[in-house]
Formats: sequence, C-alpha cells, structure tokens
Amino acid sequence: TVPGPPPAGGATFNAKRFTVTLDEAAAFGLTAARRLTSRGWLRLDLAVGRMDAAALANDSQFVTPVLYDRWNVTQLAASWEQRLTDTRLQPLLLAGASLTGIGATADASDQTVAGLRLGAGLLYRGGPRWSFGLDVADHVQQFVQDGLPAEMNYPPDTRYREFGPQHLVTITGRLLAHF
Repeated sequence: TVPGPPPAGGATFNAKRFTVTLDEAAAFGLTAARRLTSRGWLRLDLAVGRMDAAALANDSQFVTPVLYDRWNVTQLAASWEQRLTDTRLQPLLLAGASLTGIGATADASDQTVAGLRLGAGLLYRGGPRWSFGLDVADHVQQFVQDGLPAEMNYPPDTRYREFGPQHLVTITGRLLAHF
C-alpha cells in the first residue's frame, strides 16, 4: 500500500495502485505568423496555463480521484501551417516542434521537454483585415518523473512505472488581424 499525501498537499490516501492523469485546462496565448508561400505560413505560438494532475487511487475496493499535483505550463511551438485551399473557408494542416516547460508543486516534476506538434484546423477569412481560425493539435512528448519516488518517501517495495509518451491535445480558437 502506498501512503499519501500527494505532493500538491491534497487529501491523504492509501492505495495499492494509483494512476496519475492530467486534467483538461484552459490556456491563454499569442500567435505570430508569417506567409512564406502562397498557402504556407511559418507560425510561432506561445501558451501559458495551469493544469491539475489527478491520481486515481485504487485500494482494491474503491477508486478515488485525488489532486496529486498542480502544474504551471508554458508551451512554445514553431510550426509550418499549410492551408489547403484559397477559398474563404480554408482547411489547414500543422506540423512542427514544441517546447513545454513545467513548474510543479513537486520539485521532481519541474522540467522542460521538446516534442512534436501535429494538427489540423479551419480558417475562415472574414475580410481583407481579419480571419477566425480553429485548430486541434497534438503535442507528443515524454515527461520524466525519475526523482519523484525518492522525494515522496514511498516504501522500498513500491514498484514505480512511467507510461508514455504523453499527448497534450490543444484546441485553439484564434482571431487574426492582418497587418
């Protein structure tokens, strides 16, 4: 049995097994884009948000969700945006690299990792000076929690495993002003 409390100072728990997952969160950001071909754009996105890591603590009888940790996340992504048509409604594809920085309650979670960004979306060109876009992207990266078991003083017989890579999916709505 693994005793709590979790690093975020949430409710204490005892569990034979627990799984930590990341909850949905809202992020705020800025995007800068530069047209390099007739339909191709180089895009730079910066997003900042806060994300809860929830532990699903299983004591063989019940599964209890517990706040495990809280992550402050900063993400920088450089991507190629390829618009597929020149019509008013433009489907688009995204591919690029992302860098995700985490500041967590548990010191062992603090890290910055590189990843791959893949996505698709739609852009509605409303006029010569504005557009509205919506895209969905998957940021694939591997967060590592190597120091966490020692930091948390888990019992010596505790088996610790990490699964990955992790997928941070973003849904982004954008209002674009053309200069």
